[in-house]
Amino acid sequence: MVRFFGSGEETPTQVELGTAPEVEAGERLDEDTVQVGGKLAYEPKGTLLYRAAGFVTKREIDEAGTIAGSFEQAQYLSSNVPVYLKFKNKGTAKIGDRMVIFRKATEVGHPTKGGTVGYLTELTGVAKVTRTEGPLVTAMITDAFDTIERGDLVAPYSEALLKRVAVKPNDKKLDGTICAQLGIGTYITAIIDQGSDQGVQPGNVFSVVRWQDGMTHETGNNPAYKDDDYPDEVVGHCVAWEVKSNATSCLLVNALREIVVGDVVQMRVGNQSAPSASR
Repeated sequence: MVRFFGSGEETPTQVELGTAPEVEAGERLDEDTVQVGGKLAYEPKGTLLYRAAGFVTKREIDEAGTIAGSFEQAQYLSSNVPVYLKFKNKGTAKIGDRMVIFRKATEVGHPTKGGTVGYLTELTGVAKVTRTEGPLVTAMITDAFDTIERGDLVAPYSEALLKRVAVKPNDKKLDGTICAQLGIGTYITAIIDQGSDQGVQPGNVFSVVRWQDGMTHETGNNPAYKDDDYPDEVVGHCVAWEVKSNATSCLLVNALREIVVGDVVQMRVGNQSAPSASR
């Protein structure tokens, strides 16, 4: 997991979902907590391990360092290989610091408004700083999860691989849109186009809402199709666990139907907390 300490944001990460009570759609949710950290798990019956890619903003990409080169005579780099890192501020790196290595995967555009929301990222490895004198920072790759190449991005590695996010009552009404998804099935993180600037806080619960007849041609072609002639129906819930200025990573904890990019989400005022995970 990447923590950009300067801006308080995060890159590729993993998620853990703790125990929560069973809740039907539309019920008030009992208080519980969601954990965000090294894995995704639903308990009490067994544990599902899942690692997702991450999401970063354009500013975070601009603030990241890069692998400028390596003494290794190979295009693809792996564990126990030295690399040379270039930072805008070289003085921020200290001997012994660990860096996460990642790359941009997909640009995330807003499904209805247009423009770039941010980027999905792929975690490729971890490196440890071994030398800081000279024009570049030298580091040794300690872990390689995928092919590592010159030009890959680097950022400080967070020691806080597990944190607890207490689900809290929503104190304001807010509408948003799902712009991207990380993962498959129920165990996904949805990227929502609302963040701290709009009043979102870690632990807020979003309801995924649709207005439609389930058998129309429009709904068949676009599951998120909205028909104002019909009342709203809640088809899922997600919990905000990583809040950026204008975007939020929200862990989907249950869904009655497949959740898609373009779905409308709502923060509804009330004492809501994490509903149960479901597959």
